[in-house]
Order: sequence, then C-alpha cells, then structure tokens
Amino acid sequence: MNMKQKILYLDCFSGISGDMFLGSLIDAGVPLSVIETGLSALGLAGEYHLHAEKTSKSGIQGTSFSVHLTDHHHDDHHHHDDHHHHSHGRTYADIRHLIETSQLPGPVRQMALSVFLEIGQAEAAVHGVPLDQVHFHEVGAIDSIVDIVGAAIALDYLKIDRIQSSPLHDGSGSILCQHGAMPVPVPAVMKMLENTDIPFVTGTSDTELVTPTGFSLVKTLVSTFGSMPQMKRLAIGYGFGQREIGRLNALRIILGETNESAAQATMTQPEQGREGQQPASSLPGFDPAEMDRVVLLSCHIDNTTAEELGYLSEQMHQMSVLDVAFSPLQMKKNRPGHLLTVLVPENLEKDAVRLLFSHAGTIGIRREWIDRHVMTRSTRSIQVLGQTVRIKTVQWQDITRSYPEYDDTADLARHNQISLEAAKALIREAMNRLI
Repeated sequence: MNMKQKILYLDCFSGISGDMFLGSLIDAGVPLSVIETGLSALGLAGEYHLHAEKTSKSGIQGTSFSVHLTDHHHDDHHHHDDHHHHSHGRTYADIRHLIETSQLPGPVRQMALSVFLEIGQAEAAVHGVPLDQVHFHEVGAIDSIVDIVGAAIALDYLKIDRIQSSPLHDGSGSILCQHGAMPVPVPAVMKMLENTDIPFVTGTSDTELVTPTGFSLVKTLVSTFGSMPQMKRLAIGYGFGQREIGRLNALRIILGETNESAAQATMTQPEQGREGQQPASSLPGFDPAEMDRVVLLSCHIDNTTAEELGYLSEQMHQMSVLDVAFSPLQMKKNRPGHLLTVLVPENLEKDAVRLLFSHAGTIGIRREWIDRHVMTRSTRSIQVLGQTVRIKTVQWQDITRSYPEYDDTADLARHNQISLEAAKALIREAMNRLI
C-alpha cells in the first residue's frame, strides 16, 4: 500500500515574503486562531496583534496578512534609551533563546530555529558581525518571529510531509531600507543563494520580491524545485504581498496529497518521448515522489591516458553530474580499456555528451533511461564550537539517517587541532541536544 503524503507546492511567480507565506496558509484554511494560540507560547502577545483579511487584488480573492506592533510597546522603549538602538530590537541570540525556552512543540521549535539560523548566518556574513550579535531592529524582529514561528505552527497544523516550490522570481534595481539603498536581490538573499542551485530568476520587477525571511523559509523547508507535482489538489491559497508591482503580487500555494489512485492513473499514460516506457511513478507499491528518472551515458575507451581520464572526471563533477565511474575492460586486439558510465539529469545530457566527445576519445555514446529509487535529502546547519556544520538528513519512508558534511567535520578537527573522531563526537553531541 502507498502511504498518502501531504504535499505543499509553492508557486513563487512574484516572489515570497514571510507575510505572503503566512497569508497563503491562512487563505488555504489554517485558522488564524491556531497561529495566535501557538504564538502565545512565546510570551510576546502584548507586543503585537495580527491582521488577516480576505481581500481582492487584480480580480483575485486572497488573504492579506500583516503584523501590527501595539502602541504601548513603542512607549515602553522610551524608558531605557540609554544604549540607543539596542533596546529597539533583538539579537539572533535573544530570538534563539526565546524559541528554545518556549513551550512550543518540538518540531515547531526545531523548524523555526533552522529558519532563523539560515537568516542569522547570512546577515552575519553580510554585515561582518558574529552570529549571536546579528541585530533585528524592533519591527523586523517581531515581524520575523511571527512570520517564521507562525509558518512552523501552520505547517505543523497541516501535517505537511513535503514542500516543493517553483523557481523563485525576484526583481532587480535597488530598494531603500534602514541601511540606505540596497541592490535587489538584497545581500542577505544573495548570501543564502551561495553554494545552492535553487532556481532563481531576477529582473521580473523593479523592486524586491524575495525577502530574507521568505527566502530562508524556502531554503530551509523546500526539498525539491520544479513544476507542480502530480497530486490530488485539496486546497489553493493566495497570500498577497504589500508592494504594488503593477500586476498580481501574491504567493500561490497548492495543498495536495499523493495516493495510490494517482500513481495508478499515470500507469495508463506512458510518458511522451521516452520510448513509451512506463514512467517510474507507475511502479505499484512505490510513491512516485520517492523515484526519479535520469539518463545513463556509457562508452568504451582505449585510447585515452589515465591523466586525461582524471581530468575528464573532474570536468564532469564540476558540471554537477550525478555520478561518474570507470571500470576496467578487456577490449579488441587485447587492449586494456575502460568502461565509462555517467549518470546525468536530463537537462545536463547535452553538455555531458559534448564533454565526452571532446575529452574521452570515443566516437559513440550509449544512452538509456534509468529509474532510481531515491531518498529525499535536506540540509540544515548547526553551530559546534562557534563553527557552522552542515547536517545532511536522508529519508525514504520510515528510514532516516542524519550525518555531518565531511568537509565541515574536517574543518572542525583542523581548526581545533583534534582528531576527526573527536570532531564527529562533538557534532553528534550537538545534534542530540537539538533533538
């Protein structure tokens, strides 16, 4: 039997912000009272109130969500102005402490902490300050706390198993903020984009469409990017952005589930252009979301040096192919040779073929479609002895493994002059503290 999986698909045609995300979740059916009650666990209820109103923009019905600071909260601050703007906000350390010591359910706390860590690290890098001292000014702090913790509460309420997203669309040019004019995408978003291949389109408007809060939610929570998955669509929500951009400014979310009948329905329609093979998703008893289809390229090589093959392998890995392997082979005229196999996603096939013909000394390349069972992968970051360590988690049905990135473990060992084993033990300790 297939397990039903609850999927949330984000359609980011005009970017994403924290309030658009929460607005869209409320629009799709999460009661505002659930978010308010959940947030009360933080003990900040006197500082703000929430607004969510059904409204219409560009002829589309949706929800506009915003956070308003309470007036007396502004007045309180005038009594301790002695250290200037520090009283008007919260640091990353304050916010982390607030969430860690709250009565929020474990999964909600963990989700919110991961998202805040992502923003905190980006802001720390951009402004050149230690992570714990990253400063969220007054409005920004309350807004970010409500948006991020509220999103975690809503997702927990909906019992979402997996979040997928379209490519993100951002503007260009510059915007004015408290630090002066900032280029779009804003520096914190650019920093979070570093070392990722998250599909990101710019220039779709002349203002900021993707905010740091919106992007950190996407980067932390979304497992795959692309077009809307095959699923039964249960609810659709529109969360409106605050800015006027001359067209619909909204995040559209589609709440759905994959189930046995959806998988069976695809059995009767072989995918077009793939030699009429049944798609992987039609395998009975397997969730289509747990499989993918890639191209296997292979060729026999007997006229290329070991150095050239090493160079080719390097080039392939730089291109982000999935796998490159050489196996020894006995070829005609008793020559020793190699079987080269390369696993590539379909969009990289042309580049891989060009590389093989350029460097492998082969005149023919075999090609076949391969269906793979794949574990879903997600990465989060933790702090160990003041250093960032990325933790990779892989999951397939009820099988889950979490392990640190080797490079980060080696860095930790080198930096603190300890053995790799000792570094692993420290990371394990830190991971256990978070669970």
